[in-house]
Amino acid sequence: GGLWIGTSAGIGKLEHGRLTNYATWNNLAHSGTRALLEDVSRGLWVGASGYQGGSLLLLRSTGIAAYGVADGLPDSGVDAIFQDHQGGLWIGTRRGLCRWSPGKPELFLTNPPTEVYSITEDAKHHLVIACNAPARLMRFSNGGFEPLAAPLAGAPTAARVVMGDREGTIWVGTFSDGLMRVNDGLVQRFTRKDGLSGATVQAILEDQDGNVWAGTRTGLDRFRRSTVAQLSTTEGLSEEIVTAVCASHDGSVWVGTATAGLDRVRGDAIVHKRIVDGLPSDSILSLYEDSGGRLWVGTMKGLAVEKGDRWARISKPGGDALDKVTAIAGDRQGHIWVADAVNGVYAINGTIARPLRAAGLPPANDVYSLMADAQGRLWIAYYHGELAVVSGDAAATYAAGRELAPGPLLALHEDAAGAIWVGGAGGLSRFRNGRWTTWPVTTGLLPAGVRQIVSDDRGNLWLTIEKAVLQVDTRELNAQADGAPTPVHFVSYGTSQGIRHQTGVVRAQPRACKSRDGRLWFAGEQGVTIVDPVRITAQVPPPHILIEQFRVDGRAVDIDGTLPTPAIAFHGRELQFDYTANIVTADDDLRFRYRLQGFDPDWVNAGGIRRARYTNVPPGKYEFTVAGAAPQANGKWPSASLAFVVLPAFYQTILFRVLCAAVAGTLMFSFYRFRILRIARRYELLTEERVAERTRIARELHDTLLQNVIGVSLQLDAISNRLEHASNPVNSDLRRIRRQVDGALFEARHTVWALRTPVLAGVDLASALRQASATLTAAGTIQFTLNVQGEPFRLPRDVEGHLLRIAQEAIANASFHSEGRHIRAELVYSPESLILRVADDGRGIDPTLLATGRPGHFGLRGMRERAELLGAELSVSSSSLGTEIAVTLRAPAAAGGKLRQILRRLFRRRRGH
Repeated sequence: GGLWIGTSAGIGKLEHGRLTNYATWNNLAHSGTRALLEDVSRGLWVGASGYQGGSLLLLRSTGIAAYGVADGLPDSGVDAIFQDHQGGLWIGTRRGLCRWSPGKPELFLTNPPTEVYSITEDAKHHLVIACNAPARLMRFSNGGFEPLAAPLAGAPTAARVVMGDREGTIWVGTFSDGLMRVNDGLVQRFTRKDGLSGATVQAILEDQDGNVWAGTRTGLDRFRRSTVAQLSTTEGLSEEIVTAVCASHDGSVWVGTATAGLDRVRGDAIVHKRIVDGLPSDSILSLYEDSGGRLWVGTMKGLAVEKGDRWARISKPGGDALDKVTAIAGDRQGHIWVADAVNGVYAINGTIARPLRAAGLPPANDVYSLMADAQGRLWIAYYHGELAVVSGDAAATYAAGRELAPGPLLALHEDAAGAIWVGGAGGLSRFRNGRWTTWPVTTGLLPAGVRQIVSDDRGNLWLTIEKAVLQVDTRELNAQADGAPTPVHFVSYGTSQGIRHQTGVVRAQPRACKSRDGRLWFAGEQGVTIVDPVRITAQVPPPHILIEQFRVDGRAVDIDGTLPTPAIAFHGRELQFDYTANIVTADDDLRFRYRLQGFDPDWVNAGGIRRARYTNVPPGKYEFTVAGAAPQANGKWPSASLAFVVLPAFYQTILFRVLCAAVAGTLMFSFYRFRILRIARRYELLTEERVAERTRIARELHDTLLQNVIGVSLQLDAISNRLEHASNPVNSDLRRIRRQVDGALFEARHTVWALRTPVLAGVDLASALRQASATLTAAGTIQFTLNVQGEPFRLPRDVEGHLLRIAQEAIANASFHSEGRHIRAELVYSPESLILRVADDGRGIDPTLLATGRPGHFGLRGMRERAELLGAELSVSSSSLGTEIAVTLRAPAAAGGKLRQILRRLFRRRRGH
């Protein structure tokens, strides 16, 4: 893929956008380059002049070898180098021609005169040289020279450069007389008058597509082989605008024109038929040749049939002529049908046209195409999208968009296998084995739709569209199951192959036909295009696809030296790719598709557009691939790829997202913490209000109810003292009442004490227990002791309050019901838990009461409820030796924070509500 460049100052090589200069290699700068040749072993031979070591150089990756007189070369500069089909190396010098290999010349020719400018080989592998001999262009054959072509012998033309193309034609560039093409002794000359850019041709090259390039002093010219013939007024047609073409059994082709009548083309001869010859009109709309060889002609003013050299007109019953006859069809039995643009379909009987009658036939008259198949059925395609099939006196109909491709129906065709093909604006449909198969334009057909269908001798379908002709391999289509179409591969031929612009929808038939020699004829606005399927489908090498430029956010990225590497990396969001192909012959018809792997779900069909843009491409690894296909490339899509990495901006990195998540989490937690603190503060305020209210109630009870009860108790005491020595039985009743009053007074004091819990006043739990015990045991003889173990720590106020109330209930029960002498309380502090024990040495609790509780009393139940509220463990053990109540509050409740306890309490309160 590299390009070697010879200059007067040395050699350079351009490859992958990099220029390597060999001018200073072995003093190459002192040599003017006159000839370059890459041999079969990939060595580069350089013909030089003025090089100090010799006139012939061989460049390899290891270095440069120089050859001169000592190696058998003449003492002169080398002007031409050529390697023949056997690998022999021929050297053209200023003193003659020699076949040479390193060491000595195998053959040295000095006659004709010495100076040899250029060397090539013809189709028979004879050497052809341009030299300064009188004939100027010589062929070396059988050990001698002869003039290449007689017309050139003695001519003043001075040959400068020669080249033999792949077909054996010799191209000759001259010093002042333009370019000549020599083939089998025939000479064709191209000069400025023929459009050549200059009179002096200095270089000739044949490219991979078979194009011949001529470089002149003033420009560059391309000569392209034409595989398509054009027939227009230049060649003798009556008019450029051709409406219909029809192949005849004798090998000729009938050509109908828009306003100039009918032409019959047979070889190079064209015969004209017009109104004067009996045609109804010179505006031809339809043509058909029946099984008897008669030509039927539909015109703007009716229908006529050929009878010898004249034409017989066809009329309706009563003698009226038909209107615009746009389509004609016939079967093998000689039945003829025609489409009248105004009145619909007619059947021809002799010279009379009668309206076609068939049950189920659509009443519309917009008939676009007619065809009779091998079974004698008449197929009628309507522009409004309906298809009718007439068999006998009945017609079956099919609709576009349902069984057929959507849109107007334009073309009907029956192939050699009996399959019916229907073309329309929406695609291509096939009727085979009683089923329809439709290929819409989305399955690979160009979006212009199908205008005409014709088969070649190999059974391939040729479809005309708006600006090109498509060739489809019928074997590929027929291999697909009926009713299950897959994407279609087709070859497109357009202006690059000489296909002139096709007209749009024209209500005339047929617009394509196959002549007896196998060539295809297509009607158009610029005459007739004649295609030889064998020549036009000859394969050419696939194009080489290039990604020329890559831009990121408008800035060009250097990819010349990066393409061989795995990937390039950059920051950016908007990408632009410019791509092309190095094909020239089919450049106009070259189609591209591209895909950004990792972004595009599928290929993007770009048509002829050579640029792809992407915006808002997220960070990640990608590979851009562009593929191109040209006609005659046999479905091959060579491609080029560019891998790259879009780097994330800081706001697209994981770190940024983590930071955002952290900030958001911090804000949410701060809001949450603030909300909880507000709730806790409100709870504290409510607690203080509750304490104040309970204190007020306790004070009122103490100052009113308890004082009155105490007064009653004192009065009962006084009465009992006066009756102490009396034997009145009332004395025993008074003592009983007094005991009841003392019990009520005790319980009232206990209630008042519960309302005014000491812990709420700010003392610790141990101090609150001592105060509670002093109050609860003051009226009796029972003793109370408290033992504190471990390092005491404060708990939330409500937790200590619940513990104190459990201990209060236990002490009160022991004082009032145990009949014991001693109450022992313990507070055991540890990092894992807080244990509260209250034990007495009384008579114990009845097991029944321990299980069910005392009727009307809720002491044990209340203790269990408070323990459950704290998440603590409450155990009660009782025997005849006493009772022990233990509360175990484990971590984190024992050492947990205030927030957790508040949340737990609030949750339980809400659940209770």
